[in-house]
Amino acid sequence: MAQTIIKTVRYITMNDIQQMALLMHQIATVQIDREIMKAYLHSVKGTLREAECHFIEVDRRFWPMQVQSLMLTQHKLIMNDTDTTSKTATPMEIDTEDQQIACENLLNEHLQKMKRQIEYYEKELDEKQSTFIRFTSTIQETIEIHVQTYGIKALEMKRDLKLALINYDYDSEMLQREYFQEQPNNYQIEVAKCLSTAKVEVEKSKRTLLELKYRVFYSKPPDSFDSSGTLMPTLNHDDQGLFDKHEKAIQRRKLD
Repeated sequence: MAQTIIKTVRYITMNDIQQMALLMHQIATVQIDREIMKAYLHSVKGTLREAECHFIEVDRRFWPMQVQSLMLTQHKLIMNDTDTTSKTATPMEIDTEDQQIACENLLNEHLQKMKRQIEYYEKELDEKQSTFIRFTSTIQETIEIHVQTYGIKALEMKRDLKLALINYDYDSEMLQREYFQEQPNNYQIEVAKCLSTAKVEVEKSKRTLLELKYRVFYSKPPDSFDSSGTLMPTLNHDDQGLFDKHEKAIQRRKLD
């Protein structure tokens, strides 16, 4: 037994560090995908947002486009497995409640699969770390920081964008359902569409203005530009006109 331990334990190499970094990256990647899948499940179950008391009662279950595509793909796979002679998949001939249950089960299956993947990668990482001599928490933290900075940060930004879009689509759908629950006439519907379009244009204009402000801020000339090429001569009190002319020249250069 002692001989086995001596053979297993060894010093860490650069290849070992790369493998550990890869496992850390895989763990974080699956965790991020799992967070997005959880948001899909909450949307399907109608629990993505808490309904406020003054809201009109509507069905809060909503299938995002990604979930619909996933269900359609799953249905095609089932059709291909059960009917190998069929060239095209027929629509799912089950009622709404059955579809809802099937969708929730499918998403839960994906979540469980992702959980098992995370546990597998974590076990692989723990086993690898336990075989090294002098593997300290400082080394582990250094690898984690590197993986976070150069691998995970960009994925987290994409995750935040996807979650924001999921929440936006969900809120938009709930508002639309509540509006149509009031049974508006055609004129009211057209007015609502015009208001919605106008609001979108306002938000776009605000965003464009913000981007322009950032561009101006990051493209502004350095402070040393004030005197660049237009050194201020020594002036007397009676040379105010020359001073103003010099200031205008600096402003023109900055504007250019």
